[in-house]
Amino acid sequence: MSTCKPDLTSWAAIVLIVLVSSCFVEPLDDTTVVRMSIDLGHIELPLDDLPGPRGPDGLVHLDEVPAYVQVTVTGPGIDTPVVASWPEEGAMSPRDEVVIELEVPAGQSRQFEIIAYVHWSGLLRAWADDGSIIRNLEGGRSSDLAATLEELAYGSLQCQLVGANTYAITEVIPVDGAPEDASVVGPGVGFPRLEVLNEGFQVERVPLGRPISFYLVRFGQETVVSPSPPATLDAPDEVTDCAVIVP
Repeated sequence: MSTCKPDLTSWAAIVLIVLVSSCFVEPLDDTTVVRMSIDLGHIELPLDDLPGPRGPDGLVHLDEVPAYVQVTVTGPGIDTPVVASWPEEGAMSPRDEVVIELEVPAGQSRQFEIIAYVHWSGLLRAWADDGSIIRNLEGGRSSDLAATLEELAYGSLQCQLVGANTYAITEVIPVDGAPEDASVVGPGVGFPRLEVLNEGFQVERVPLGRPISFYLVRFGQETVVSPSPPATLDAPDEVTDCAVIVP
């Protein structure tokens, strides 16, 4: 995949623009290059430079990088999902469309799954596709796809820390994904930190259907991962109790 600098157009209106790449390369015979255009509509964000998303812990912290978009491609013969995301290092270009270019193995029934997060002024919002973007891709050819995402519904998690060392946990970072062996199944988006009170905490506006795990912050800022399985909400406006194990 080739890379190039995005068009740094400055708009007066406060909207989100993402332009990962405007270059388009010819794919090999066993691959296809897909240019995915994602319509998010107008999202209020500042026009500041956005840094690359991943921190030293491998997470995208939404209180540091207020927008994140990821495309994942799966299908027969694809052993490791193809993943592409925005922002890249130094990405800056406010518009209402995300354009992500990725190279995909050619073949039948390639499914494109998209998740997008925005956090600004204390409000978390999340979007996803409806699961219908499935294409047969011919090798040696390029493709243009478009997707309009829908905002997810939300619920809340009412969580209690359990274990012998609960007293040492001062903050919690909810994460979209299941951290295992320093990898994350999911986009690896870390929500803003939450303060622990009376060995418990509440996570507001949890997107439905997303696996939420927990990074636990001890005194002195040491961070550990809870071995608890991810919590998932299934009904809108639901408040669900959860137990978070402290290792």
